[in-house]
Amino acid sequence: MSETVKLLNALFAEGKYQEFIDKIIKSSNEFDPATYYYNLGTAYAKLGNFGAGRYNLERSYIEGNISDETTIINN
Repeated sequence: MSETVKLLNALFAEGKYQEFIDKIIKSSNEFDPATYYYNLGTAYAKLGNFGAGRYNLERSYIEGNISDETTIINN
């Protein structure tokens, strides 16, 4: 597990969703597209921004399979 994933896990677990979003956007090249959009969409939804959350979650579905190794949120 990369240092970025560890940091993102910690931010999400602590409820620091905006910091999580900022960090994952800056680190987008470290994730496959489906995993990136899934994690981003889930964080937006946690902030109550359901439009952005839905958009990114639907985009993750379009992009394909989500990688278990880099998925931050396991609901």
